[in-house]
Amino acid sequence: MATYKSIYAPIHDRARIIWSFLTILPLIGIVAAAALSTAPALETLAALAGIVDDPADLREYVKAQAPWVGDLIQLSPFILFILYTFIWVIVGENRSLGTIGFTMRSWFSRYVRGFVSGVLFLLAVIGVIYYLGGYQVEAMLPVAAAANPLLPVGVIGLFLIGFIIQGAAEEVVFRGWWMSALAARRGKAIALGVTSVLFALAHMGNVWPPTMESMIGVANIVLFGLFIGLYALKEESLWGVCGWHSAWNWLLGLGFGLEVSGQGIGATPLIVDLADAEGANTLITGGGFGPEASVVTTGVLMAGCLWFLMRGAMKPAG
Repeated sequence: MATYKSIYAPIHDRARIIWSFLTILPLIGIVAAAALSTAPALETLAALAGIVDDPADLREYVKAQAPWVGDLIQLSPFILFILYTFIWVIVGENRSLGTIGFTMRSWFSRYVRGFVSGVLFLLAVIGVIYYLGGYQVEAMLPVAAAANPLLPVGVIGLFLIGFIIQGAAEEVVFRGWWMSALAARRGKAIALGVTSVLFALAHMGNVWPPTMESMIGVANIVLFGLFIGLYALKEESLWGVCGWHSAWNWLLGLGFGLEVSGQGIGATPLIVDLADAEGANTLITGGGFGPEASVVTTGVLMAGCLWFLMRGAMKPAG
């Protein structure tokens, strides 16, 4: 029987982790299953809830709503990514969810600590870009200016739930299942490097046609993968990185009205509505890709990677 290396929780020798890079096959299956089942699931739920009479009418219904409705629905497939990955781990690989980072020790405090850390990292990036003259303020507390402030606050709350799911889904697939499966046979270093590069490639749909800013954005997404992977390895848990990832995306789009990996969100920001200052250097602001393509983000993520390396994230377990 195979002897597997563990990065989160012990993997028993009856597990069925397929050979190294063939793990791309179940990933394709998970993505395809989620893509094919999302629309039917949403249409069925909408019909059962009485939102539409005919499930096929959901697409037209969404088009007729405010832009944020479509943006929110785009987050819906991620719950299926989580579900199908869990099924693959438990049924396909015959191992526990603890082996992909969902250990129960201090899970809540780890999640909250990760969420707060993600907020602080983003505030540092936004603050430095603003200090360097990259942003101008369009509105302070824009939700307060709404005719009914409860509506945008409710929308922001819905997006919080959506980004909690979205951030967790990407971590479950990349740092949870895939990194642990590769590490089980090839070790931490290869697993961390491969998943970080492929995580960036998975975002390439956001950068077409490519620009200098978007290419910096892709490089920063590789750095993000390395940083968040080192975080998970150091903590030997997935809870903290799920919180970090969700906080970053949510606050970026809904706190400051900025692009998330090159995509804008059509909802009123909670804290301040920021825009690139006239004549601002796009190397500082990230241009149309948003602050994730800023060299400020590059510096912050590199510092974070160095911090975790110095703290022994790559040391052998035990």
